[in-house]
Amino acid sequence: MSPLFLRLPHRPALLRLAGALGVAILAGCSSAAPEPPLLQLQELTSAPRCSADMHCRTLPVGARACGGPSRYLVWSTLVNREEELKALAAQVTAQEKARNAASGRMSTCELLADPGAHCDFAIGQCVAGGGASVRQGSPSQ
Repeated sequence: MSPLFLRLPHRPALLRLAGALGVAILAGCSSAAPEPPLLQLQELTSAPRCSADMHCRTLPVGARACGGPSRYLVWSTLVNREEELKALAAQVTAQEKARNAASGRMSTCELLADPGAHCDFAIGQCVAGGGASVRQGSPSQ
């Protein structure tokens, strides 16, 4: 350590600050950070309000290396527009397919089942799981 650092009166505070900055910098280096369209999707679907099961849907998103979606997001017809979500999901899926092809990524070839969604009346939000209604996409599906 430099002699100047040793003479500073608030050395413990500086050490804490340096440690916090190091953690913040390392956190930003994650290679698994979601792409902007995925962040948008997650933000748009973060509070899927409902008052009935018919308001709850699931959206397949992404691409597994062996095929099929990499995840399902729960969303609400009271809060979201299906066209907007599907467009963002298509972007995420295209990005993941390209990344899989470029990297030669492998995965288990298990089908990721749609968990369905239903309204949890206690909290007034759509949640994943069979419940009373299992819906994907629009009501006509």
